[in-house]
Amino acid sequence: SYNNPQPVVMAGVHQSFNTRQTLGLTLRIGYARHKYQGDALTLQAMFQYTPVVANHLELRIGIGGGYRWWFHPSRSVHWTGSEWKNGRAYKGVIQVPLQLSMGYRGISTVQGEFRPYIAYQLGAHFGYTPDLTPMPTSTFLVGVKYAPKQH
Repeated sequence: SYNNPQPVVMAGVHQSFNTRQTLGLTLRIGYARHKYQGDALTLQAMFQYTPVVANHLELRIGIGGGYRWWFHPSRSVHWTGSEWKNGRAYKGVIQVPLQLSMGYRGISTVQGEFRPYIAYQLGAHFGYTPDLTPMPTSTFLVGVKYAPKQH
Protein backbone atom coordinates (compact mmCIF):
# COMPACT_ATOMS: atom_id res chain seq x y z
CA SER A 1 0.00 0.00 0.00
CA TYR A 2 1.08 3.56 -0.63
CA ASN A 3 1.89 5.37 2.57
CA ASN A 4 4.32 7.81 4.02
CA PRO A 5 6.41 8.99 1.03
CA GLN A 6 10.05 9.54 1.93
CA PRO A 7 12.83 11.33 0.00
CA VAL A 8 15.24 9.47 -2.28
CA VAL A 9 18.28 11.10 -3.88
CA MET A 10 20.36 9.40 -6.59
CA ALA A 11 23.36 10.47 -8.64
CA GLY A 12 25.17 8.50 -11.26
CA VAL A 13 27.28 8.29 -14.37
CA HIS A 14 26.22 6.63 -17.60
CA GLN A 15 28.38 5.10 -20.30
CA SER A 16 26.74 4.50 -23.68
CA PHE A 17 27.79 1.50 -25.75
CA ASN A 18 26.74 2.86 -29.17
CA THR A 19 26.56 6.18 -31.03
CA ARG A 20 22.77 6.38 -30.85
CA GLN A 21 23.00 6.11 -27.04
CA THR A 22 20.36 3.38 -26.85
CA LEU A 23 22.43 0.85 -24.87
CA GLY A 24 24.47 1.65 -21.81
CA LEU A 25 25.53 1.01 -18.26
CA THR A 26 24.78 3.35 -15.36
CA LEU A 27 26.56 3.34 -12.00
CA ARG A 28 24.56 5.06 -9.25
CA ILE A 29 24.85 5.93 -5.62
CA GLY A 30 21.74 6.82 -3.66
CA TYR A 31 20.34 7.83 -0.33
CA ALA A 32 16.85 6.95 0.89
CA ARG A 33 15.02 7.88 4.05
CA HIS A 34 12.40 5.62 5.63
CA LYS A 35 10.46 6.22 8.83
CA TYR A 36 10.57 2.60 10.04
CA GLN A 37 13.48 0.91 8.25
CA GLY A 38 15.89 3.83 8.71
CA ASP A 39 18.19 5.65 6.33
CA ALA A 40 19.75 3.68 3.50
CA LEU A 41 22.73 4.01 1.19
CA THR A 42 22.57 2.29 -2.19
CA LEU A 43 25.18 1.37 -4.78
CA GLN A 44 23.81 0.08 -8.11
CA ALA A 45 24.93 -0.90 -11.60
CA MET A 46 22.13 -0.91 -14.17
CA PHE A 47 22.19 -2.05 -17.81
CA GLN A 48 19.72 0.07 -19.79
CA TYR A 49 18.03 0.07 -23.18
CA THR A 50 16.78 3.52 -24.23
CA PRO A 51 15.06 3.84 -27.62
CA VAL A 52 14.08 7.35 -28.76
CA VAL A 53 10.57 7.78 -30.20
CA ALA A 54 9.47 10.78 -32.30
CA ASN A 55 12.99 12.33 -32.12
CA HIS A 56 12.69 13.44 -28.49
CA LEU A 57 10.83 10.94 -26.28
CA GLU A 58 13.17 8.56 -24.41
CA LEU A 59 11.66 5.30 -23.21
CA ARG A 60 13.95 3.33 -20.94
CA ILE A 61 14.04 -0.08 -19.36
CA GLY A 62 16.88 -1.05 -17.10
CA ILE A 63 17.83 -3.99 -14.93
CA GLY A 64 20.76 -4.35 -12.64
CA GLY A 65 22.18 -5.31 -9.31
CA GLY A 66 23.54 -3.61 -6.28
CA TYR A 67 23.92 -3.46 -2.56
CA ARG A 68 21.99 -1.47 0.04
CA TRP A 69 22.96 -0.64 3.61
CA TRP A 70 20.05 0.17 5.95
CA PHE A 71 20.89 2.07 9.12
CA HIS A 72 18.16 1.24 11.63
CA PRO A 73 16.58 4.10 13.60
CA SER A 74 16.87 2.01 16.78
CA ARG A 75 19.17 -0.79 17.93
CA SER A 76 18.10 -4.14 16.47
CA VAL A 77 17.86 -7.35 18.47
CA HIS A 78 17.92 -11.00 17.40
CA TRP A 79 16.83 -14.22 19.04
CA THR A 80 19.61 -16.77 19.61
CA GLY A 81 17.24 -19.59 20.52
CA SER A 82 17.46 -18.95 24.24
CA GLU A 83 17.78 -15.19 24.66
CA TRP A 84 17.59 -11.83 22.91
CA LYS A 85 20.95 -10.32 21.92
CA ASN A 86 21.75 -6.84 20.64
CA GLY A 87 22.18 -6.75 16.88
CA ARG A 88 24.05 -4.43 14.54
CA ALA A 89 22.88 -0.89 13.87
CA TYR A 90 22.85 -1.59 10.11
CA LYS A 91 21.75 -4.27 7.67
CA GLY A 92 23.24 -4.98 4.24
CA VAL A 93 21.21 -6.59 1.46
CA ILE A 94 21.64 -7.49 -2.19
CA GLN A 95 19.19 -5.74 -4.47
CA VAL A 96 17.94 -6.36 -7.99
CA PRO A 97 16.30 -3.22 -9.46
CA LEU A 98 14.09 -3.00 -12.55
CA GLN A 99 13.43 0.53 -13.77
CA LEU A 100 10.98 1.91 -16.34
CA SER A 101 11.24 5.55 -17.32
CA MET A 102 10.19 8.15 -19.82
CA GLY A 103 12.09 11.33 -20.57
CA TYR A 104 12.53 14.18 -22.99
CA ARG A 105 15.77 14.35 -24.98
CA GLY A 106 16.58 17.74 -26.30
CA ILE A 107 16.86 20.77 -23.99
CA SER A 108 20.18 21.97 -25.46
CA THR A 109 22.60 24.54 -24.10
CA VAL A 110 26.05 25.59 -25.27
CA GLN A 111 27.71 23.17 -22.83
CA GLY A 112 25.38 20.18 -23.19
CA GLU A 113 21.90 18.76 -23.14
CA PHE A 114 19.42 18.40 -20.27
CA ARG A 115 17.02 15.45 -20.28
CA PRO A 116 14.18 15.57 -17.71
CA TYR A 117 12.55 12.24 -16.88
CA ILE A 118 10.16 10.36 -14.63
CA ALA A 119 10.82 6.78 -13.57
CA TYR A 120 9.36 3.96 -11.56
CA GLN A 121 11.78 1.49 -10.00
CA LEU A 122 10.75 -1.89 -8.66
CA GLY A 123 13.23 -3.83 -6.61
CA ALA A 124 13.82 -7.06 -4.79
CA HIS A 125 16.02 -7.05 -1.69
CA PHE A 126 17.52 -10.38 -0.72
CA GLY A 127 18.52 -11.04 2.89
CA TYR A 128 16.59 -8.29 4.69
CA THR A 129 14.50 -10.73 6.69
CA PRO A 130 14.18 -14.54 6.62
CA ASP A 131 10.37 -14.22 6.63
CA LEU A 132 10.16 -12.09 3.47
CA THR A 133 12.74 -12.91 0.81
CA PRO A 134 12.84 -11.27 -1.57
CA MET A 135 11.46 -8.12 0.03
CA PRO A 136 9.74 -6.00 -2.65
CA THR A 137 10.32 -2.24 -2.81
CA SER A 138 9.32 0.48 -5.23
CA THR A 139 10.41 4.06 -5.83
CA PHE A 140 8.98 6.84 -7.97
CA LEU A 141 11.72 9.15 -9.30
CA VAL A 142 11.69 12.56 -10.97
CA GLY A 143 15.00 13.83 -12.25
CA VAL A 144 17.23 15.38 -14.84
CA LYS A 145 20.13 13.88 -16.75
CA TYR A 146 22.88 16.03 -18.16
CA ALA A 147 24.91 15.07 -21.25
CA PRO A 148 27.90 17.34 -21.92
CA LYS A 149 28.66 18.16 -25.57
CA GLN A 150 31.58 16.36 -27.14
CA HIS A 151 34.24 18.85 -28.27
